[in-house]
Amino acid sequence: MINSSVILVFFYFVCLVLCCFADPGVLFQFPEDFCDEVSTHVCSSLQCIIFTDVMSYWNDTVQHFTFVLTDLEGCQRFGFCRLTNSTQTCLCMLSYLPWFEVFYKLLNNLADYLTKGQVSFCMLSVCVSPGLSHPLIQCCFRLSPQVPYFIAPDPRSLPSIPESRNLTELIVAVDMSNLLQIYASMLFERRILIFASKLSTLTACVHALSAVIYPMYWQHIFIPILPPHLLDYCCAPMPYLIGVHSSLSEVESRGLEEVVILNVDTNTLETTFDDLKRIPSDVMSGLKVRLKRQAVSPGCGVAKAFLRAQALLFGGYRDAVQGDKVSNKSSK
Repeated sequence: MINSSVILVFFYFVCLVLCCFADPGVLFQFPEDFCDEVSTHVCSSLQCIIFTDVMSYWNDTVQHFTFVLTDLEGCQRFGFCRLTNSTQTCLCMLSYLPWFEVFYKLLNNLADYLTKGQVSFCMLSVCVSPGLSHPLIQCCFRLSPQVPYFIAPDPRSLPSIPESRNLTELIVAVDMSNLLQIYASMLFERRILIFASKLSTLTACVHALSAVIYPMYWQHIFIPILPPHLLDYCCAPMPYLIGVHSSLSEVESRGLEEVVILNVDTNTLETTFDDLKRIPSDVMSGLKVRLKRQAVSPGCGVAKAFLRAQALLFGGYRDAVQGDKVSNKSSK
């Protein structure tokens, strides 16, 4: 569920202190009077994970990752982050719109402007203009005459490779067999944990997996990157799709039962279920053939392959509903 009241809710510049026990310092925030305790608490909780990630990849690498905040009504806010390992700084934008590529590019441009000391409130206020408040309108905007246009994605289009970094990372990191297994596990609404040591890869794979069941969407617990204070969520009895940084691997020692675990780093899958065999073989074999043919090709072929499988599996659901009504009438 998407609340499109504003595109940009809040922008801040976080300095990560090289200590797992210190809170990150906010160096820059827009709007200045914005206050959200939940967002601040989540970002503070993620600091230990980001700290570990920075130390593991101590170089000039820039990573983009996204966390999600879900309210009691199921409305999601996306936290788009740009982490610069060498300077131990992180830029973050909160938005109700899942425009991954747009906000990642926007963060890159803002990082350049911040480095030059050229960011102004007028520049950032463009992002909260009324003309950008509808997710179904494809539009373009820019921060200043010097910054390129940013084109809002068409919500009716399918993700394509390599334009969608989420789907691209998933296809590159996970082999065909494990991808089909995890897809089947999602259809059966299992409890699913995704492990990875790199934040960008972890959140990209989790978001991409939630997209492969389109036009359906994951309605259960959804946490692309699990903060340490929410580790107990892994013991929840209801379905979930959770991304766990490898630094929190102690969660596996909690005696988890009937949990599907995908380790992206080692490309291994652990499951006690045989969900793949419970799906019609003709659908899965067709999906496998199309994925093999499209995985190395640019475009939306991979997304179309999954969409076709979804149509074959659920496209005739009306027949089942109609049959049920007929049987009820005959029983009377």
